[in-house]
Amino acid sequence: MLCGNTAQSEFGRLRTAIEMHGNSCKCVLRRYGGVDAIAFDPDRIRGGKIIIQAKRYTNTVGLSAVRDLYGTVHNEGAIKGILVTTADYAAQMHTRSLQINH
Repeated sequence: MLCGNTAQSEFGRLRTAIEMHGNSCKCVLRRYGGVDAIAFDPDRIRGGKIIIQAKRYTNTVGLSAVRDLYGTVHNEGAIKGILVTTADYAAQMHTRSLQINH
């Protein structure tokens, strides 16, 4: 998890990236319950709550991180989840994310 000014800076960049794709998002740092931030996409058709988790890892991020995010998205009633990391993703994560997204 990111903390302090680093978190504010990183989530500021994430918010900018989300807005570049035509979304108007409000990020709220929460840091508990598996949630580092929440973004809200106000679009009435495809919008809703977006859960953001940040992982500061030096090794690859494994499948358990995707499973945790998937469970948190469902528990929070969100439309999607975003996993931000400083490391690479393990190969099995790509396979699992494709299975989740059908």
